[in-house]
Amino acid sequence: MTTHTVTYRVTRGQALDTGVTVWSAIPMDLPPIGGVTGRTLTELHQEAEAVAWFVLDVPKETEISVKYVYDIDEELAADLDQYKQSAAQAKAVNAVREAAAIRIAKKLTAAGISERDGALIMGLSKQRVHQLKHAS
Repeated sequence: MTTHTVTYRVTRGQALDTGVTVWSAIPMDLPPIGGVTGRTLTELHQEAEAVAWFVLDVPKETEISVKYVYDIDEELAADLDQYKQSAAQAKAVNAVREAAAIRIAKKLTAAGISERDGALIMGLSKQRVHQLKHAS
């Protein structure tokens, strides 16, 4: 099944009717059909995702992906991109570290080393070595 994607440009401004500060999302790269608003980003995301099938003009059973492009200062956008990239790299490093910790904890205990001694060797708590030893 094909996944359809809708990308929204998100801005923050004053609502015309109430003057309240709101987030607004307008679909990008599609004919202008209006947008959605929310007082919070969570509310905005819920609204945008609820109308995504309508925006894309596809049946409700269609698999969709919703993306957001935030209209923010260029310097802030660059900082945000750098943060997201480093967060993704850290996540990958943490996955490798976690797999190694599981392997090591299992090997230490399989070699007859107690969880307490394994904890000292690994620089972890005894409880964490116990968790690692039983992880899959």
